[in-house]
Amino acid sequence: MDPIWLKAVHVAAVLVFAGGLLAQSLAVAAAQQGSVSPDLVARLRKWDQRVTVPALLAVWALGIAAALDGGWFGAGWLSAKLLLVAALTGLHGVQVGALRRLALGAGRPRHGFAWAPVAAVLSFTAVALLAVGKPF
Repeated sequence: MDPIWLKAVHVAAVLVFAGGLLAQSLAVAAAQQGSVSPDLVARLRKWDQRVTVPALLAVWALGIAAALDGGWFGAGWLSAKLLLVAALTGLHGVQVGALRRLALGAGRPRHGFAWAPVAAVLSFTAVALLAVGKPF
């Protein structure tokens, strides 16, 4: 694949993943307060399975391909970016579990999810700055 198109499709996948993760983060944070409907949880879970997870897989596959193509492995900025993307992937997994438990009627998520939407936005912003600026 042409390197420009590789990066373009990678960025598109990142945008789709970011949107899905942020929607998920907001729903789980709202569920902690007890203000999310079972219908919304079901719709989010379906969206996650059909859209967000495939986008996440594409983010990783295309990102690794772009890094190999660019010869960026070993660059400090890429290591920092990979750490942030791994953290976002982990957040996604934790939130998938929380939504699954909500769907099964296991009650509201425990403490700790109120920070997730802000953490996701800050992490995606840092990833973009690292990818574009390549500061170190």
